[in-house]
Amino acid sequence: MDEVDLLKKVDHPNIVEYFETYDDKSYIYLVMELCTGGELFDSSEDYLKSGKAYSEKRAAEVIMKCLEAL
Repeated sequence: MDEVDLLKKVDHPNIVEYFETYDDKSYIYLVMELCTGGELFDSSEDYLKSGKAYSEKRAAEVIMKCLEAL
């Protein structure tokens, strides 16, 4: 529930948007923005699994988005 409270307060293009919460006896369901890009390390440019190195430019782009979100 701490995560839900935090997501309610955040409005930033680099952070997924939270809409609503549902729960039942076993689970809590968070309704959030659809993000079709996938996980950072599961992308089509899967550098970690393929053994390719990030270019300095690509690493800077990723880090910049993370820092903007913070």
